[in-house]
Amino acid sequence: MLKLTLGKQIQIARIARDLPQRQVARETSIPAGVLSEIENDWRVPSTEQREKICSAIGITPADLDDEA
Repeated sequence: MLKLTLGKQIQIARIARDLPQRQVARETSIPAGVLSEIENDWRVPSTEQREKICSAIGITPADLDDEA
């Protein structure tokens, strides 16, 4: 079974809620470029960034599968 990376899980959850990347970036105070890097798995979010992103897209950190 194919598992999604953390970044792809975040991206899919954001898109499923029809939230533009810029809006999430603005709500989290995370630069859009950094959010893009997280979604593309070029950067691992800190615990604080992860919590902010999850809150902005309406999920909990527990909703993400760390074992991906």
